[in-house]
Amino acid sequence: MKAGIAGAGLMGRLIAWQLSELGWSVTLFDKDIKGQQSAAFAAAGMLAPYAEHEAEPIIFRMGMQAVASWQTLAEKFDDSSWLQLQGSIVTAHSSDHYHLEELIARLQQKIPTPDFSLLNEKTVKDLEPGLQCKKAIYLNKEGAINSRLLLTLLEQQLTKAGAKWQDKVTVTSVKPHTISTTENAYQFDWVFDCRGTGANNNFSDLRAVRGEVIRLYAPDVKITRPVRLLHPRYRLYIVPRPQSVYVIGASEIESNDTSAISVRSCLELLSAAYSVHSGFAEARIIETLSALRPALLDNLPRIIYQQGMIAVNGLYRHGFLLAPVLLSEISNLLYNADNVSAYPDIIKWDL
Repeated sequence: MKAGIAGAGLMGRLIAWQLSELGWSVTLFDKDIKGQQSAAFAAAGMLAPYAEHEAEPIIFRMGMQAVASWQTLAEKFDDSSWLQLQGSIVTAHSSDHYHLEELIARLQQKIPTPDFSLLNEKTVKDLEPGLQCKKAIYLNKEGAINSRLLLTLLEQQLTKAGAKWQDKVTVTSVKPHTISTTENAYQFDWVFDCRGTGANNNFSDLRAVRGEVIRLYAPDVKITRPVRLLHPRYRLYIVPRPQSVYVIGASEIESNDTSAISVRSCLELLSAAYSVHSGFAEARIIETLSALRPALLDNLPRIIYQQGMIAVNGLYRHGFLLAPVLLSEISNLLYNADNVSAYPDIIKWDL
C-alpha cells in the first residue's frame, strides 16, 4: 500500500511511522520537512490531562489514555529519553494560593478519583529540591515530551524505513487518493491531510491560535519536572530540557500572526519565571519562538474519513497530549471493518 502524507509535523510523522512499521510505502510532503515551522517544533510538549480538565470531558479522557499510549510507543524506540513521566507540579505565589484551593475543588468535583498530592514547603523540597515555593500540587500522572528530540528520532526512523521526503513543496489540496502541489499531482492508495493551519480546504471552521515561548539556558536552576504557575492573568509553564535548558510559555492569542514574540509576552514570561526561581535572573535567552496552533470551532480535534483520504486537525494546545489517541483512531479507521470508535464524536464521515 502507498500512502501520501501532507504535513510533516507531529501527527504526520506519527502516521508515517506507524504505516512504515506495517510495511506501507510512505511519502511525506511539506514546505519544511525538518518540521521547524510546525507547531510541534515550538511546543513544550506537556502531557497535562489534569490541566485540561476544564476543557471538554473528552479531552481529559483522551489525555489520560494518551499518557499510557506514549509509554507503549516509547518502548519501540532505541532512545526513549524524549519521554518524561515523573509528574508535574502546580504552584502559585503566596498571595494567589487560593488558586490552588480552587484547582483542588474543581478536580474533586469534575474527576471521579483525582490523583494528586498537596505539598508544603518541606515536601516540595523533598520532591523537587531546586524549586522555591511554599505550597504546591503534585500531579503524578503527568509529564512532558522533548518535542524536538522526538521529531528528530521519527525522521531518522522514517528515513531508515525508506520513507520518501518531498521537501520545500507547497501542498495546494488534499483529496481522496490525491495530493496536489504547485508543481504536480500525486496518486496514492490513501492520503492523509495533517497540514494543521494550512488545511482550510478540508476544515472550513479552522482557525489559528498563536502561542509564544522562550527557551532559556539556566545552569543555576535545577528543576526536573514541568512546573505550572497559577496566576490571575496567565498560566505559566516551565518545562525542563537536557543541559540546563528550559522552555517557558503561557501565551494564547487568537491570531494568525507569525511575527516574532511581543515585548509584553517576553516581560510577562520572564518575570513570572524569575518569580518561580531566582536562578532565572542569570539565565541566557537562547531562542524566542511564536507558532500557530490549529483549532476548530469547538476546540476539539476532528478526523474526517473518506475512502482514500483521512484528514486530522484541531489539535489546538493539546497536540502532544492527544496525538497517540488520534493515531489509534486513524489505525482503527483503516483496519477495523466495523469502524467502531472509542471517540465517535470526533469522527466525521465526509466533508
